[in-house]
This record gives sequence, structure tokens and C-alpha cells, in this order.
Amino acid sequence: MNTLVTVFAGIPLEGLHGWKRTAFIFEASVICGALWHMTFRPHDSSLVGMSAGCYALMAMHMADVVMNWSQHKWRFPRVLLLIVMIVLDVGAGMLAKPDDVTGHAAHFGGYLSGLIFGVWFVRNKKVTKCEQVLKVVMLLIGLGCLGFCFYRISLWAPSSLWDDGVPWCWARQAYSYTYFGDQEWHCLRCPDDECAAGFELVLSASLSPVSYIACGMAAFIHRKLFRFGVS
Repeated sequence: MNTLVTVFAGIPLEGLHGWKRTAFIFEASVICGALWHMTFRPHDSSLVGMSAGCYALMAMHMADVVMNWSQHKWRFPRVLLLIVMIVLDVGAGMLAKPDDVTGHAAHFGGYLSGLIFGVWFVRNKKVTKCEQVLKVVMLLIGLGCLGFCFYRISLWAPSSLWDDGVPWCWARQAYSYTYFGDQEWHCLRCPDDECAAGFELVLSASLSPVSYIACGMAAFIHRKLFRFGVS
């Protein structure tokens, strides 16, 4: 699907604005989409694909219509089609299940950055004062979003803007017959430093780093350390 969107949305843009502008907006928006994903979904283990760039191409079409409004003959059908596509994606994100792995935050970040970059870099056939003001507004929005993303990413422990109840990402596997009563590896996850310190103190010799994928949320939290005097 991403490839089809890239081909059908990207080829017209290359013809209108050149491959350099199109490639720059695509690649820069992929990076911005990843930043947005890190801001809103810091507990996700990975982010793959180029969906943010595809949404940036759709946003670039929107920016092209806005910046060259009077020059476009089919501006209203293009805007309507783009709005329908946005509404469908937002609706899919709102109806998604809690375990959905689709990077909706990256989609939004890619579209927003594509719109900002598009306003600045698409070919503008006739510059007006309103368009100059719009450029300044979009620049301020872009700088504000970039600063917000870097601020959220710098915080520790990481927290999700979607769900503040999601514990932060201290995750280990532990092997202890004394504690667990069997000879299996168990997944551990802690929501705070106190919990993590307790496990590291009691089970330090048997702890092993583990990925988010190896230990799902349903099998994660073990906090009963009462036999060791830790809670």
C-alpha cells in the first residue's frame, strides 16, 4: 500500500515541483514522523515502514492546492479527496484495538511535517501576503512541535501521552527457583525506580535484558517480593 501511495501521489508532485523538493519533504517527514511516534508511543519496541512519508506526500498535495489556490482548476475535488482520506485514517486510529501496532502517531507527524514543509518548499506560482503570513505561522508551529517532541523525549522515565497509566520500560527476564518455584524464565516489568531497585537487589544474578516483544504486557508485572522483605 505504501508503495502504491508513493507512486500515485509522488509522480504528479515530481512533475510539478521536481524530484529534489519531493524527496526532501518525503525523507524529512519520515524523520519527523518517527519523532512524533517516540513522543506519543515511547513504549513501542520499534517503528518500521515509510507511512509517514506517504502521508507527507498527501500533505504536500494539500500545501500545493493552498499555495496555488487560484491557479488550480480542480482544487475543490482534490481538497475533498484529501479530507476524506484524513478522516478515514483518523477514524481507523480511534477505532483501533489497544494492541494495534499501527503507528498512527507517526502518520500524524508525517502529515503535519509534510504540510509545513510543503507550504515552504512547493513551487508558488503567485506569492500573496496571506501566503507569506501562512509561511510564518507554519514555521512557528513546526518549531513548536519540534521543541515539544525533543522535550518529551528527554524526560525520564518515559511516559505515553496516549495513556499515562502505561508503566515505563524497565523490562527483564529472571530465573529463580527460590522466588518463582520453578525452573522457567519469567518476565518482569516495573513502573518505577523503587520496584526496579528491589528486583535488582534480590535477583541481580539471574536478571537478563529482554525486548518488549519477548515479554508481552499481559505476562509482565511481578511485584511480590514479600518473602525477601521487599515490596
